[in-house]
Parts: sequence; structure tokens; C-alpha cells
Amino acid sequence: MKKRFLCLLLVLIAIFSSCAKKGETTPAATDTGIGEITLIENGKSEYVIVYADDHASATVSAATAIKLKIQSLTGARLEVIAESTAREEGKTGKMILLGQTEFSQSKDALNALPCTCSDEFIIRAVEGMIVINSHFETALTEAVRVFTEEAISYDGNTGKLSVTTVLREGATPLPTGFDADSIGIYTIVYASQPTGLEPIANSLAESIKVSTGKTLEVVKDTTSKEKFYEILIGPTNRSISQKCYANSSNIMRYEMVLEEGKLQFVVGGPYSGMKCVEKFNSRVLAKKEHLSTGVTYYATELATDSQVRTSGTDIRVMSSNVLNYNWGEKSYANIYPVATRCEIYAGVLLRFRPDIIGAQEVDEKWRDALPYYLNSMAEKEDVHYTHLLRNVSLNGRTVVNYSSILYRSDLYDLDDSGCEIFEANYQTSYAQRVGTYAKFTSKLDPEKQAILVNTHWAHETEENIQSCIDEEADLVNRLKEQYPGVPVFCTGDFNSDVRKKAGDQEGDPSAKNRYQFFLDFVSAISGTISSSAAKTKGVLITPGGCRASAQKINESTERAIDNDFIDHNVVSGGYAELLRHDTIRSNGCHVMSDHSPIYADFSLTQAS
Repeated sequence: MKKRFLCLLLVLIAIFSSCAKKGETTPAATDTGIGEITLIENGKSEYVIVYADDHASATVSAATAIKLKIQSLTGARLEVIAESTAREEGKTGKMILLGQTEFSQSKDALNALPCTCSDEFIIRAVEGMIVINSHFETALTEAVRVFTEEAISYDGNTGKLSVTTVLREGATPLPTGFDADSIGIYTIVYASQPTGLEPIANSLAESIKVSTGKTLEVVKDTTSKEKFYEILIGPTNRSISQKCYANSSNIMRYEMVLEEGKLQFVVGGPYSGMKCVEKFNSRVLAKKEHLSTGVTYYATELATDSQVRTSGTDIRVMSSNVLNYNWGEKSYANIYPVATRCEIYAGVLLRFRPDIIGAQEVDEKWRDALPYYLNSMAEKEDVHYTHLLRNVSLNGRTVVNYSSILYRSDLYDLDDSGCEIFEANYQTSYAQRVGTYAKFTSKLDPEKQAILVNTHWAHETEENIQSCIDEEADLVNRLKEQYPGVPVFCTGDFNSDVRKKAGDQEGDPSAKNRYQFFLDFVSAISGTISSSAAKTKGVLITPGGCRASAQKINESTERAIDNDFIDHNVVSGGYAELLRHDTIRSNGCHVMSDHSPIYADFSLTQAS
């Protein structure tokens, strides 16, 4: 925005009543008539410099700059005080008001500026006061420069320092773009939602400090006052963010946009935010690339794989163990936090769009992080997921359900749901060994119905494993009896590794392995392992729930964690023809969990 000075002469209508008694002098600082106000005369002044209480260090520095300039010219030392102090001392007239004080003169001056989004300032003389104001501190700094260099004049012969009463408006000269050399004027602002962006902002600040030696302030959008020059991370409450996120959730993608003093990191969450910062470090900081205003830079999709539905598909079922906090960050080295991994999971849902999902290890951190992404997908992508039975009752208390269900509520009606807690659930603070179920009817074709039962079995003892088998089989068979002809899809982490035995039987060569227990369950519900027909398509055939080493779930490798998911989809009752079954090894899943999501496409229409 071009700097401008509108030299509009103000006629100061200031009637000073002379109350001086005979023999006394009038105050040293007076309005000398149309055109100027005298601040200093004979080295004395009644003026004080008052800065807004809601200030930052730049405002105090600006106030000090005025004081030092006047002192260097006249020798007079003007007092610099906060607005609250001025009010306590009853100051009403002789003031230089700096920044957005609550005095009406400051507010009126600010309202006279064209808009709230510009880096403009105003200098005004009114009612014997000098008012210097702006919407942003950078403009306030420029206003003080104009005031001290152009608005005041000093007569060495008379010792008088005067301020012209000309209204001045201007703007901070905008840089032509963004580069590492100009970075010191910026503040880093991160969005309050989604969670997990603060560490990304801090890592950016650290990179900038190492590269340039400059320390940038890091603040949250909802607790900070807007400044003109900001680096925005995520969907902040600033207007440019609202523009960038108007039509897209930006989940698992990033780009950078520079507009009106704001460098926007357009990211979908912490994972894409981390990748965006890495790109900024390598291109802007390391290679000194220049970013121009109004241009989109480095647009990158981080989840490019998707899978169209197989012809004839009526329903897509997904099973996904997301790896909870206690068994994730607290057990593996260098694994990403739940907040970061949650964006990856949201990207899987968005790209593959399953209809019903059995999710395991959904602890309170996952439960609390998911709503942002589900809401964002609904609002920006028109993909509506409902997280079902996130919490359940356990011993009279409400606790998180580790085996909850998600479903496309825009495509399916929920007819019935519930959660049965197994005897093997030894935990008291959350529901871990459970059978969560839900029955759905397609909104498009009410004859297409399905039941999902989701679980996470025990593995500690044979008794606990058998308890899970018996109780889930009983649940499935009751549902089959209650809803005859409706297929039941069983998803879960069945802990059914053929290479392992129950925890208390590991040393017994004659003991059953975990997969044999799993087959007992399939037999008890007269079920079919849905992936059996897909073995020839490259799907791993060793079933299990085993964990992978830490090296496989961080960025040190691109290897997917297959984790032997063949046993995760079981169909019992009704009609469901398997059309496709696959493991998702891409789109960041190798760093999301020690289990890769699987999905299967089914037809629910029996051939005539």
C-alpha cells in the first residue's frame, strides 16, 4: 500500500480559559493557535507520553523513541506512563496518546482509518492532545518515525518545540515479498485447532533462529492480538486463513501463500505442518528463495493413493488399530504424537472413504483429536463420519471405549448399537476388552443392511483369550438371531499371531497358538475369514496382531507395517460377497501405527 500523507489542515477549536491570576504565567505547553501546538518551551513541558495498557514491547519502544527525540532536541524529559497510570493520576489534557488506548480520542482516530486489515497509521492533534494510532504495531513504529522526523519542529532561538496540527495518514512500506532477510519483523501464529500445531510452530522458530540468528515470538491465534506481519500455521482466526481454508480441509496436503503481510502455511494438521516447515527450511532458509505476494508455493499432496470401489460394491468395511498413546509414544522411540498421527488417519478416511470402520486402541487422546478432522471433512469435503460409542459406562463411571466404531452418517442410518464389556477387561479406567456393535441401513437402498462388531482381544492368558472368544461369539450369534439375514462383519485386533501363544503359555510347546483360538471363534459363529479369497492378490497370509519394531513406525523407513491383518475381517450370517481386500501401506500409514489399516469391498446382493 502506498505511503500517503493527506495534508488536511485541522482547525483546532480549543478555547483555553485563562484562569491565571494577575502576576502568574500560563502553562508552558499551550495551543498557540491554528496550525501548531507547543509541546516544549524553555525546556519545560506539561505533556506526558501515554501508551496503551494492552501493548507489546514495540509500543513501549515507540514511546521511548518519542521521549529520546524530544530530549535530544530540547533537553526536556517527558514522562512515559501506561494508560492505567494516567487515569489514576487524573490526566485529561496534555498527553501524547500512543497506540490503542481507551481514551475516546484514540478510538476516534483509529475509526478514521479506512479498514482494520491495513498497515496504516494516523497522527492527529485534537483537544490539545497528540494522538498516534494504528491497527498494527509495525504501522505504529512507522507513525512515530513520521512524527519525530516530519511533524515536530524545534526553534533553537526560542527554545520552542511545536507540533503542526496537520492530519497525517500513512502506511508502512510493504516489502515486495518474503525472504530470510526480512523474517525478523514477523511473529509466528499457530491455530488453536487442530491440536498439535504448537510444536510445529516452535520447531519453525528454532529453525529460523539457527539459520538467521533471529528470535521470533510464537503465539496462539486465540490468545494473541493480530499483528500485520505474521507467519500463520494452520486455520487461524485471521482473515487470510479463512480464505485459504474456505473450500478445502487441506488434510494431508500443504502449500504457502503470501498476502498482505501474512505468510500462510496452509496445512491440514501437524503432519502436513511438519512437512511444510521442512520445505520452508530447505527452500527459503537454506536456498534463500524469495516468495512473492499473491503466489502459491510448494503445493504438495502427502496422501496421493486412493482406491475406487470395485464394481458391484455395496459396502466398504475397514479395520484399523490406530496405536494408543500408552503403547505408542510411551513404548516406541521417535514415534509421532497422537495429534500428528490423527491427521494421517483422517487422510486415510478421506482418500478411501470406507462406509463402516472398526477402530481399535482409540484412547482419550485419539477420541479428543478426531472430532476436528471429522467436522472438517463434513464441512469442507461433504464426507460425513460419526464416531459412535466413544465413551461407555464401566462400574458406574463413564470411560473411553478402546474399540469404537465410525460410520458414514450421510449414507447410512444407525438402527441399533451397544457395547458389551468382557470379563477379561481387567482395566478400571477404560474399556479395552469389549465387543462394540452397530446395525446400519443404507439410506440409498433400505434393503442393504449390515452389522459391525468391533473388538480387541486379550493375549495375557489362555483363560482371558477364551473369555473374549466365548463372549464375542455369544454376542454375534445373538445379533444374527435378532436380525436374520443381515451379515455381521467382525473387525478387531484379535491378537491371533500364529507364531505366539498366550502370555502364560509361551514356554509350553504343546499349548495352542493364538491363531488356533481365532479359528475357534470363526467356527463358533459359523463365520468366514473374508480375506481368504484375496490371498492370491498379494495380501499377507500370516494372521496376527503382533507389534513391529520402532524403526518401522518412524520416518527412518518407508516400509509399511503389514502386521498380518488377514484375520481382521470376518463375515458371519446373511449374504456378503467379497470383491476386494487390501492393506493400506501408503499415505503415511507406516508412521501412523504398528498396524496398517485394511479394507474390504462387499456386495450385499445375492445373485439370483
